[in-house]
Amino acid sequence: MKGQQMIFGEPLSFYYSYFAFAMAIMAWVLYWGVCKTDFLKQVLLLMASGAIVSVISLKLVSFEMVFISSVALIGGGTLVYYWGKILRHRPNLIMLLISIIVTLSAMVYIKLLQPVMAQFSDFIQIAVPVGISYYTFKMVHYLIECSRGQFKENNLLTFLNYLYFFPMFLSGPIERYNNFYPQSQNIEFRRSDMAMGLERIMIGLIQKLIISDMIISAFLLPALYMEPGATPLPWNILLFASFAKFMSLYFDFAGYTSLAIGIGYLFGYRLMENFNFPLLRSTLAEFWRNWHISLSSWARDYVYFPILMKYRMPNVALVCTMLTIGAWHSILPGWILWGFHHGLGLVILSSYQRNIVKIEFLNQYRSTVAWRYISVPIVWWYVSLGYSLTMKADSFDAAVSNYLTIITFGLVS
Repeated sequence: MKGQQMIFGEPLSFYYSYFAFAMAIMAWVLYWGVCKTDFLKQVLLLMASGAIVSVISLKLVSFEMVFISSVALIGGGTLVYYWGKILRHRPNLIMLLISIIVTLSAMVYIKLLQPVMAQFSDFIQIAVPVGISYYTFKMVHYLIECSRGQFKENNLLTFLNYLYFFPMFLSGPIERYNNFYPQSQNIEFRRSDMAMGLERIMIGLIQKLIISDMIISAFLLPALYMEPGATPLPWNILLFASFAKFMSLYFDFAGYTSLAIGIGYLFGYRLMENFNFPLLRSTLAEFWRNWHISLSSWARDYVYFPILMKYRMPNVALVCTMLTIGAWHSILPGWILWGFHHGLGLVILSSYQRNIVKIEFLNQYRSTVAWRYISVPIVWWYVSLGYSLTMKADSFDAAVSNYLTIITFGLVS
């Protein structure tokens, strides 16, 4: 960044992470040492979250943009809170749809439409606010549940803390308000929570910094991407690159989630788990029930079940659910195809499971250890195949080419 300030010869942004870390420690000391009531703890927590997220955001955008974003976040959260109160007392489908469209509009434009539009024309781009996908989906969850009469015992301070609690602000999990709110009303210091928090933080650091950043990303991925761009990669190298990306994303994301859960413990909150050993699952459906649980369960509750209940078409509901998850990442062609790939896989699996029960021998074989040894690698292969579509997500032709190269063993590309 041109003209940025320097400290001891290093860019100022280099120190932002250390500032945020020091602020988190200071907040923890004041939280338990000075704040004696739940109200004071929540006030401090909201102030600390705002300060820490602002410092982290300064690594990416200017101070002016951080200030505007902070005002917009508080204003947007307050608007959603009171809109939810109206929906709770006077549920109305039209009002609910309008509130959801308004809530999603900023994320859809800034994160999804803006990158696509930038390819066709020059215009002033808006910096993507950190964490926008996560707190937007939490807002939608809150509005829908309010329209169903939930969250009658509620207050604005707790709701803003729920949206902007700094450990889960950047990358989730997409916590549910009915889990967060009760924990805000009787906050107690527990030695067991502190021990569990430190343990989860250590696990998260090992997963993210050592396995993902130092081993997979630093050694495997750069070597793969240094291949000459004009020479198509062989199918086996493409598959290995896709598998490496899959593993890197898992350990990076699972590590961050473990860090978020650990920090939550330190402040007296038990956040939902986001990963439950997905790499050991023997079917694609089991994989998705245990991978990014907060997002997959959100899509299940607010996309799959509504479509299924209205149209009684489970296959359509499955594909729409996975397309939603793909579009949540990006509406670039590669990610939309990734969503369709997983939706199609779940449809095929559903059909297979309905029919295999008619074949007694195969049905019995599915419960054996040998079947798990076979099926788990198949799930890895299928998930890795999906990530081949996202390696050049902005190009439909390149995504399809990678995909076809792998599934045809290089015969078609």
